[in-house]
Amino acid sequence: MLAVIFNCCGLSGHENINYYTVAISNLLRQEGCELKIAVSSCFNSPMERKKLRDTFGSHITHIYIDEKQAVSVTFNKACQIMEERYGPFDGFVYVASDVDVSDDKFILRD
Repeated sequence: MLAVIFNCCGLSGHENINYYTVAISNLLRQEGCELKIAVSSCFNSPMERKKLRDTFGSHITHIYIDEKQAVSVTFNKACQIMEERYGPFDGFVYVASDVDVSDDKFILRD
C-alpha cells in the first residue's frame, strides 16, 4: 500500500482550494494499486481546512502542521503520522499542491 501525501501550504496567503479539490478528487480515482491519501496542510486557513474536511471527510486523512518548516520536514512528519495511524506502507508519494494527475487513472500504479 502507498501513502500519498498531498502537500499544501497557506503561508503565502494564496490558497487555491478549488484546484486542491480537483487534484485530490483525481487522486481518489486512481486504479490498480492500494493507497491511502493524506492532505498535509501547513498553515492553511481554518476555512480552507474545513472546506477540505467537508468535501472529502474520511475518504482522506487530514494532517495539520502549523510549524514553519521546510517542505521536506512537513512531508516526513506526515509520513510518520500516516504510519502511526495505519501501520507500515510499501512506499510514500509526495504530491505538491500544484500537481494534478488529471485523467491518468493508473499513474501511481505505473
